[in-house]
Amino acid sequence: MGILEQRDAHWAWYFGLSYGSWYPDLGADLQTILRGFSEYANQALNDASIAFGHRQYKTGRWGRKMNERQLRSLVPYLAELASVSGQAVESAIYYRRHMWDTHRVDVRVEHPHTRGVDHFAQAVDGFLQAHPDLLFYSRGRVAPAHGGSEPFAPPPPAASTNGPPAIAAPSSSARQRRPSPPPPQPYGVSHAGAEALVAAWMEHLGATRVRVTQVSGDGGIDVTSRGFIVQVKNLASSSAVPVSAIRDLAGVASVDGRRAAMFTSGGYSNGGISFANSARIALFRYDAVRGTLTAANTTASTVRRTGME
Repeated sequence: MGILEQRDAHWAWYFGLSYGSWYPDLGADLQTILRGFSEYANQALNDASIAFGHRQYKTGRWGRKMNERQLRSLVPYLAELASVSGQAVESAIYYRRHMWDTHRVDVRVEHPHTRGVDHFAQAVDGFLQAHPDLLFYSRGRVAPAHGGSEPFAPPPPAASTNGPPAIAAPSSSARQRRPSPPPPQPYGVSHAGAEALVAAWMEHLGATRVRVTQVSGDGGIDVTSRGFIVQVKNLASSSAVPVSAIRDLAGVASVDGRRAAMFTSGGYSNGGISFANSARIALFRYDAVRGTLTAANTTASTVRRTGME
C-alpha cells in the first residue's frame, strides 16, 4: 500500500502547499516549520489514510470497523501521505524564499484555505520545473493510523541568513541557534497538542533536553527540560488556573530540584500570581491560534529575558 491513490496524492500535495504558502515566519529553519506542520497535519493525514483503508477493505458502512491488522497495514500509506505533504511544505517555503531573494517580495497567502493557494500552487509547479535538483529534508513519519504517537520526524535545519534565507543545505551554525517560535495553529490544539506546543516554546526560550512526559494525572509534570519542570493547562480563555495547582507545582519542584513553570491558555488569579512570584514559579499564557506567548508574572518576564537554560 505504499503507492498513493491519485486523489490522495493530489490532496496531500495541495495540503502541504497550503500550509507552506501560509506559514508566517519565512526565515524559520525547516526543522521548526516541519515540527509545526507535524502537529497541524497529524489528524488530517490519519483521517485520509483511514478513509483509504475503508475503501480498500470495504469497511465503514453500517458501522463496520477495520481490525487491528488492517489498521496497521495502513502505516506505509500514512507515511507516504506524510512524505508527499512534507515535501510540498518545503517546496512552498523554497519558492517563497526564492521570490524574496530575487524580487524582495514574500508571496505568502493570508490563510491556508483561501483561493489564493490555487495561483500559488501553479507558481510552485513552475518553480520546481525550473529547479529539478532541489534537495528535500523531510522524512514522512507521523502518528500511526491506529492511534500511536510516533511523531513526524523533523529534518535537519536549513541555513539561515539576515532576512529570509536562500535555498541552502543545513549548517552547524544554524543548529546552534534557538529555534523560531512555534507557528500559529489556526484551529487550536488538543491537550496533547498543547504539551507539544509548550515544548516548542521552551526550546525557543533556550531550554535543552526538552521532553514531553507520559500522560499522567492532572497534578503531574507535562514537560521537562534540563533546568525546568513544567505543567500545561489547556483551558478556555475565560478560565483561571487555581492557586492550589500552583502550590502543588511548587511542592514538586522543591523535591525535584529544578525550577518550575506553568503554561496555560486560560489565566491566573491575583492570588496565584502573588504566590508564584514568591515561589519563583514562571507563569506563562499561550494563545495557540494567534501563536503568541506572554509572561503573566515577574518571574516569567525574567525567564523570557534570560532564557530557560
